[in-house]
Order: sequence, then structure tokens, then C-alpha cells
Amino acid sequence: MKRKLLLVVLTVSLLFSLTALSASADMGPKPSVRVTFDGLGDGAWYGTLLSSRRTTGPYSVWDGEDESRLPEDEEDRAVFLAMHEYRDADGYYFLCFTDSLQDGVLSWTYYPPSVFKILLYNADTGELLISGVYERYAFESYYTARLTQKADGTADFTVKRSDRYLGEVALSFLGRVVLTLAVELGIALLFFGVRDKKRFAWIAGVNVVTQVILNLLLSVTLYLHGYLSFLFSYFVWEALVVVLEAVAYAILLPRVSQGKLRIWRPILYALVANAVSFAVGILVAEWIPALF
Repeated sequence: MKRKLLLVVLTVSLLFSLTALSASADMGPKPSVRVTFDGLGDGAWYGTLLSSRRTTGPYSVWDGEDESRLPEDEEDRAVFLAMHEYRDADGYYFLCFTDSLQDGVLSWTYYPPSVFKILLYNADTGELLISGVYERYAFESYYTARLTQKADGTADFTVKRSDRYLGEVALSFLGRVVLTLAVELGIALLFFGVRDKKRFAWIAGVNVVTQVILNLLLSVTLYLHGYLSFLFSYFVWEALVVVLEAVAYAILLPRVSQGKLRIWRPILYALVANAVSFAVGILVAEWIPALF
């Protein structure tokens, strides 16, 4: 009976997790693509992402007739028209987005194309440069590019994917796991003491499993869907972890404890430990935002 109950809880937890992820995936900030350039020199460079599709969010191909979509500034209009007139050999589309590279960064922070080429335009020389095909690989996708001058006076550029965002997410994952385990195992000592080492070992094991899985799911959510989805999922999955741990402790601890253990104690421990670790996490987030 207890095994069936645990199976039901696990199934419900998975369904809630999938629902939370799908519901929060379309909320809040949208994915972004940022390309940092080196070697631009003194040229007036502009950039855009050519899309494999004709539309993305509010951006779409210009029909050449609706002049209200043209920039009012004369220089910006010249850049816009130069990129519009470019014809890509693979049929990628200009979606009427341009960005000045004066700060060395091409930033498309609202509905960027999923699959794209990088198109550069030098307003001083009229030179156009095109990259290979790249894609948005995370909620915040970073690339680095370097321009090099060729012997004939023209330029070329190479692009590399940057995984710094993945490193930030991995560091956040490790920090949250260590912090949560320290808090919840400390509370376990207050609830049960250290005399019953077998019971404490089971508590530690359950905590390690649930917290690693929880924070792995949160890290994947943060990496692919962004911070707002992360927060939404955090509340939902944290509640599910409380249920899972309470069921696991209620089943396991009375079996492995030396002497009798009333069932309400492991359930109360699960509630208190998770509530305290959640509150500590919120407080720590004020001091170390990188963890969340």
C-alpha cells in the first residue's frame, strides 16, 4: 500500500512539474541573442540577424511598400535599406531589425530568430559581411566574433559560441544544493539528534536525491526558459519536494529507527526543514543573487 502511495505521489509530481514548465515557459522576458565583437576598428558598423523564417514575434520581412516601417533618421534608413537589399544565398531573411555596433555588441533581446546568420554592414564603406548558420541554444545565447582585415582591404569575421551562461547556471546549481543540504541536515540534527546514525544516513540520502533532482530541474529551466520561469517552477517544485520527502520519511524512518518513532515527527521535519531552507534561500538571494 505504501509503495502504491509513493508511486502515485511521484506520478502526480511529474505531471505538476511538466504543467508548471509549460505554463511558465511563455511568461515574462523573452529569449535573447548577444554577439560581442572584437576588431571592429573605427568603422561605423551595424549588425542584424538574418532569420531562416519570415517572421519572429513582432519582426517580419518588409514588403518594400509600407514606408511607416522605415526609420526616420537618414543614416538609420540607409543602413536599413542596405540590409533589406542584401540577398542571402541560402534564402535567410532580413526582419527589419538593425543594431549599431558602436559598443561592440549586437543585442537582439526580444524574439530573436531561433536559427540565423549574422549580417554586418559598414556604413562608411558599404561593405557587407555574412556569417555561417547559428542558432539560439539557451534562453540567453552568447556568441563572440572577431573581425580581421584582409590584404585587399576588406574584412572577414569568425564567430564562436560562448558558454559563460552555462557556467553561471552550473555554479548556481552547486551553490543551491550545498546551501539547502547544510540547512536541512542541520535541522535534522535538531529533530532527531546524532545517536541514531542509520536514521540520519537515510535522511541525508533522501535529501541529497531530492535536492539534486530539484535543483537540476531548476537549472535546466533557468538555462532554457529564463529567470521568471525559474521562480515559478521553484515554488511549484519546492511544494512537491515537501510532499515527496514527507512520504519518504514517513515510510522509511520508522523502519530504520532505533525504538519507536511517531509518524508525525518525520512529516513535521519535512515541513519545517523545507520551509526554513526556502526562507534562507530567499534571504541569501539578497546577498548572493548569482545563486538564484
